[in-house]
Amino acid sequence: MQIPRPTPTCTRFQPTIEMACSKCGGQMRLVLIQPQDRSFELLTYQCGLCDSGESFLIAV
Repeated sequence: MQIPRPTPTCTRFQPTIEMACSKCGGQMRLVLIQPQDRSFELLTYQCGLCDSGESFLIAV
């Protein structure tokens, strides 16, 4: 699985288990949480319909 590049402007994003896919409108599920340092985590979502992925860098 290739991890998409993070969107660094989404640091105030409220994480959820599911979100709408920006490409097809289907449901994306949270598949990976990677700590980046003590202040940030990288959340990766994957779409079950079109298999696209999206990642968000969030403040913790």
